[in-house]
Amino acid sequence: MIPSLVQLAVRVLGKHFLAMESFRYIPDDFVESIFNQFLQTRSSLSVMSEADMTRMVTVLSAHHADMFCTSFHYP
Repeated sequence: MIPSLVQLAVRVLGKHFLAMESFRYIPDDFVESIFNQFLQTRSSLSVMSEADMTRMVTVLSAHHADMFCTSFHYP
């Protein structure tokens, strides 16, 4: 199956998520896909540093706070 342009963009942006300055003009669904790809990429690596976690929360909460806050599932 040939990946769509959106799928390819999600893969690339997910790998460089922490380098992003803002997701201000990107729709929530697309940001959520990028964030999920980032988490999949990071899951095979070591635990995130506190600086990375702070950066992640800052970038996502700036313009997508509703989506970001409701995307976590608590046991």
